[in-house]
Amino acid sequence: MFKKLFDEYGLTEAENILIDGSKTGRGEIINQSQIASSLYNIKKTEIFINKLIESNRCLSKSNRRYSLALNILTGALVIVGLIQIFCGQ
Repeated sequence: MFKKLFDEYGLTEAENILIDGSKTGRGEIINQSQIASSLYNIKKTEIFINKLIESNRCLSKSNRRYSLALNILTGALVIVGLIQIFCGQ
């Protein structure tokens, strides 16, 4: 019953065994719903973390480009300053 809820997330074999093992007779639905809730939270957290990691990679790449541009412009300003000093202006 609960396995169908996780079709889009793709349960591992261990997770399937965990859900199947929760069928104890008494309180079966409660046990399965607690496990399903925990698995849902884990899967959603995993998706969120993966998106956050990808976002941080893009941010890091952008920061490297910005840093490189600032270094080049700073170097250009130093050269212009040196030219003005040596040319006497």
